[in-house]
Amino acid sequence: MFAPRRLLFAVVVTGLGSLAGVGGASGQVAPHDLLSSLSRIDSFVLAELEQTSSAGLSVAVQRGADLLLAKGYGSADVENSDPITTETVFRIGSVTKQFTAVSILQLMEEGRIGLQDPITRFLPDYPTQGHTVTIHHLLTHTSGIKSYTGDERFWELARRDLTDAELLDLFVHDTFDFAPGEQWKYNNSGYYLLGMIIEEITGQEYADYLDENRLISPESQRLMLTRAVLNDGDTTGYGYGLFIGELEGHPRVAPAIPWRIRRWHG
Repeated sequence: MFAPRRLLFAVVVTGLGSLAGVGGASGQVAPHDLLSSLSRIDSFVLAELEQTSSAGLSVAVQRGADLLLAKGYGSADVENSDPITTETVFRIGSVTKQFTAVSILQLMEEGRIGLQDPITRFLPDYPTQGHTVTIHHLLTHTSGIKSYTGDERFWELARRDLTDAELLDLFVHDTFDFAPGEQWKYNNSGYYLLGMIIEEITGQEYADYLDENRLISPESQRLMLTRAVLNDGDTTGYGYGLFIGELEGHPRVAPAIPWRIRRWHG
């Protein structure tokens, strides 16, 4: 595993012409521009590793059906100096939240779950401490349930493959941070519970249900991209599994907290 405060990233880029600012309006990349662009990506990544505390990353660039670049940089395991390769498996962290949200919306479209359903419909033994916690609350980080990643014990156990019971024990008995719908607070516990609910409804393992490769309707997509509204009418910067905001006057949708935004050109 990697050392604290050092990050691993996996980057996949499509449409090389737009990435590197070459190719013109048609998007066609001339051979000499292609080599130049790939060289610039390589130089950019190496410079980033020298200037930041990142342990390493891998980059894949694809244009159409052609894989133009696949390369690993830095260390997958800082303690043992294992290099990152094109075969390195990464923890994708909060990127799973978009897949979880889509899965819930698929089940909603099938009439198997409602966004305003209490979670106890699917997890009847969950101790809600007198609160009504809905699927919508879990999706929008407004449930008030304690997030297990805020518990120091989690970081001691993070390298283990915990069972549901072991992970739930980190937060189910903790007092809620606030009443559902009163505030917004990023919450990994809520999305873990959503994964359990998906398994309960489908009778499948979470990963098996996601390989099915099914999409959602435009209306469900709109729900994903709508900012949640708190009980007092204030809006949050989060939809279903996605951060919703702006960047330099343009709409921005981000899969996780945007710690830093860099431009890949110039």
